[in-house]
Amino acid sequence: LLLTVLLITNIALFKNIRKRESIQNQLEKTNLLLDREANIDTLTGLKNRFNFETWLKSIKYESSDYIVVYIDIDQFKLINDYYGHKTGDSIVSQVADRLEKNLPHAKSVFRIGGDEFCIVFPANGLDQNEVSSSIINCFNHPYYVEDEASVKVTVSGGMIHTAQLSDSSDSLKYTDMALYQAKSAGGNKILPYVQEYDSNVAQLNNASAHVQKLIREQRDFGFYVQPIVEMKTRQTVGYEMLLRLTYDDGSSVPPPLVVRACELTGAIHTLTVETFKAACRFLAISDPNTFLTINLSHAQLMVIDVLDELESQFRTSGQDINRLIIEITEDKFLEEPTFIDTLNEFKARNIRLALDDFGSGYSSLSCLKSIPLYISKLDKRFVTHQAYSKESLTHLCHLCSSLGLRVLAEGIEDLSDYELCLQSGVELGQGYYFSHPLPFEQAAGRSLSIESTAH
Repeated sequence: LLLTVLLITNIALFKNIRKRESIQNQLEKTNLLLDREANIDTLTGLKNRFNFETWLKSIKYESSDYIVVYIDIDQFKLINDYYGHKTGDSIVSQVADRLEKNLPHAKSVFRIGGDEFCIVFPANGLDQNEVSSSIINCFNHPYYVEDEASVKVTVSGGMIHTAQLSDSSDSLKYTDMALYQAKSAGGNKILPYVQEYDSNVAQLNNASAHVQKLIREQRDFGFYVQPIVEMKTRQTVGYEMLLRLTYDDGSSVPPPLVVRACELTGAIHTLTVETFKAACRFLAISDPNTFLTINLSHAQLMVIDVLDELESQFRTSGQDINRLIIEITEDKFLEEPTFIDTLNEFKARNIRLALDDFGSGYSSLSCLKSIPLYISKLDKRFVTHQAYSKESLTHLCHLCSSLGLRVLAEGIEDLSDYELCLQSGVELGQGYYFSHPLPFEQAAGRSLSIESTAH
């Protein structure tokens, strides 16, 4: 009986020990899993933001110097909107894979979140241009999505040496400033941080706060119009609507800064809708034989319901959408198939397009032939103070005419600019020589004939 009791007791003890071991193993596995989730990004398998911030704290008192590079994917929101979030995730994963495999000098690659990554390089005499080129080269080849379609992906970024900082934890703050400058310069580049960027970021923060306040208070963005004149007759045949937002102290906010602030604060759709509403208001009070051009940035044009919103505003207001011309800027996005598809959709709905800043260097002739344009608006450099020869301007006008485009010159500031454009074959003109930008009511009340220069 005693042996039986001992046997049962030992069996019970053994089971308890096994149970405790099982629980301990489960706890260890759970802790490992939690530790991995806390430090590793689940989508890409890269170290995550928490891991990056932990590393930054660990080097605070080191004498070693590192190059920290902060990048994000150019126009990633548009890729998500066009292809869907599943494709967006696939591209993020592919980017992570290329960064890990193609940067042999990198110490670590981190996914900070969304489409944002940080790459850390031991300085060790590495040149910043070499670092930048090595990252940009990871994006030379297209990225593949469903149905084997390819997407051209570029990145912008900022970089800094940790030795430049009194506190290495500020790395993201300063590289983000440089990243913004890279975006402002057209993207697809990585720039080192310099102290001059501080004031630019402060300007952007001020503009962003002002835009948010304006939206909360349901105030107008402040649109004006500037007459567009038929060169030979000096008759006003149209207008360009211009963004003229001011701070509360009366100082102006540069339009590109307004657009950038709206992008950062998520107000780009609001700006686009307000632009359409303002266009309808002006068309309602202006001569029905004139047209109106409005400027839309690439980000505004790629808002997923932009065409439906435009047509809805015109239906509601009862205005003729055929009087409207959308101005797009000559930039690198003209080469993007998805962007060209959007422009062709405008044409399919009988909405005319104008190309702003033509001649600034981005457009190829084949690219221009693929875009359904109505007006080519010459870059100001061809006009102002006769920076280019009459022969160059004449050649450019003939080129546009051969493509079936009306030629508009902006920045005509004096009689010599006017005569140069007229003699070179420019059909339409715009600038202070004819009129400054005007409030809607003042512009609509003016005579269409402009006999003398603006004063």
